[in-house]
Amino acid sequence: SFIRPILEYADIVWDNCSMHEKKDLNIIQYEAARIVTKLVSLMLLHTDVCWDLLQERRQKHKLIQMFKMKNNFCPEYLTSLVPFNVGDRNSYDLRNANNIQLIHSRTTLYYNSFLPSSIRIWNYLPSNIRHNPSINSFKTYLNRNTLPANALFFYGDRKSQILHTRLRLKCSSLNNHLFKKYR
Repeated sequence: SFIRPILEYADIVWDNCSMHEKKDLNIIQYEAARIVTKLVSLMLLHTDVCWDLLQERRQKHKLIQMFKMKNNFCPEYLTSLVPFNVGDRNSYDLRNANNIQLIHSRTTLYYNSFLPSSIRIWNYLPSNIRHNPSINSFKTYLNRNTLPANALFFYGDRKSQILHTRLRLKCSSLNNHLFKKYR
């Protein structure tokens, strides 16, 4: 609750940063998860915490902003940036008539910026989801594959939660766990 808002502030704008910078942000999230769970193993950490990767969250944020822009839930200066649908500019009956026209870009930097990349992601969504009038059901669709947090995280006090997680993930100071960890 303290780290993620800092990592995601204006993330739809700076999502076209370099892969090295994105990797550094993921390392910060993993370190925060390690502090929360007191785990060492990265694979156990990812399966236990069930947090979305930051890249996935940035794509969800882009799609939510695109939904707001497409359905006039944001200011006019943003909704006017969305290009017309393919079917609005063409008299033929096309399969992709409901897709938004792609924006031509000459540089990779602009190609990966917010609007062109959001349009590409938007066009891959099913048509019934794109035309959904409710933002809550749209967000529900985006979060359909997100695993819920483990109920054991919220049982008991903090110390017992940490001890239980260490036992469950075989990272405790029991001789058997230490033997498997350091052999």
